[in-house]
Amino acid sequence: MKQEIKFTPDQTLLKFAEWFSSNYKKLPAGHYHSDPLGYSVRYLNRILGDNGRALPTLSRISNRTGVIDIDRAEFMKNKKLTGDFIFHSIIWCVIKRKLQFDWGVESIFEADRMAIEYYTETQPHRSKKDIAIGWLVQMGRSVDTSNIQDRYNAIKKQLLKAQSEEVKLKVTKLKSKKKKTLNNEIKSRAVKANGRKGNSKRKG
Repeated sequence: MKQEIKFTPDQTLLKFAEWFSSNYKKLPAGHYHSDPLGYSVRYLNRILGDNGRALPTLSRISNRTGVIDIDRAEFMKNKKLTGDFIFHSIIWCVIKRKLQFDWGVESIFEADRMAIEYYTETQPHRSKKDIAIGWLVQMGRSVDTSNIQDRYNAIKKQLLKAQSEEVKLKVTKLKSKKKKTLNNEIKSRAVKANGRKGNSKRKG
């Protein structure tokens, strides 16, 4: 049976992704590094290919250097793209490279799955809707349309499943809270009733 690969980011990556995704709107174009060193983002007004032409991708990672490129111009002008999607994109890029170099897996579907899994399981405060919209924008810009629909359907299905499980958990917690409140109310009434009975006996 094939063992499922689990991604666990280090604190340096998490802090860097948090910082960058929180400040991307006010950062000028430039090269930004994590502290301590280990991860870096080139925040570019245009991501260029080897031929000097602009690429349609919102983000990418160099397999050779590990440097992440993010399209600043698109994130600044497109209001559908948010800091949550930048955070997710940084995590996705690192996973994509680790899959290839550490685990020998080159499946882009696996990178999608692992990035969504990490995001939904560890970032409950972040928007799932923004991730779905971000991927829709990214895939709408893609030149390679061969597997776009399959990729997006898989991502959307995973996000919807996570959202459904989150709603179920909230409902369970709410029911538990209501039950606890009701039990406390019943106990309180019982104590008051016993107190009144005791007072009646003493008066007699």
